[in-house]
Amino acid sequence: MVSCADRAFGKKYSVPEVPMDIEQFYEADERRRRSEEIELGTEWCDTDGARYELSWVADTGELYVMREPDVPMTEDPFGDLYPSRVRTDSVTVAVVGWIPDRDQMEEVLEGWESAMTEPNSIRWLADRLREREVPRQPGTADLPPNSVPQEGRRPR
Repeated sequence: MVSCADRAFGKKYSVPEVPMDIEQFYEADERRRRSEEIELGTEWCDTDGARYELSWVADTGELYVMREPDVPMTEDPFGDLYPSRVRTDSVTVAVVGWIPDRDQMEEVLEGWESAMTEPNSIRWLADRLREREVPRQPGTADLPPNSVPQEGRRPR
């Protein structure tokens, strides 16, 4: 079965076969829990109406989406709507990109505020990451040319 995120992000940006829940995500790398996190919107959606939150973890450079399950909404006495109980293990997380610093992240995602309000906004995010060739994880292929050691030279 193809997930909503798989449809939006395509093969290069597909979600792992066994998605992590939010607690597994933080437990897998303690830097995530301690780091500053920049929230980049909580109302991203796909064609099926699934809702996503987008965040960037400063200490790891990870850009991740958190997909919330469809849950019944409850109305309080004042007319405000809020989701009924959401179990932690039902909130899935996928790292969709790696952007090493905040300035670069802001440049790559410029315009996200208005894009998020559009139908199937998660597609905009997937397209933007592909257009900007944002890798899923760090690696020497993703570093600037003068930071990769060459024979007989030290990195700057």
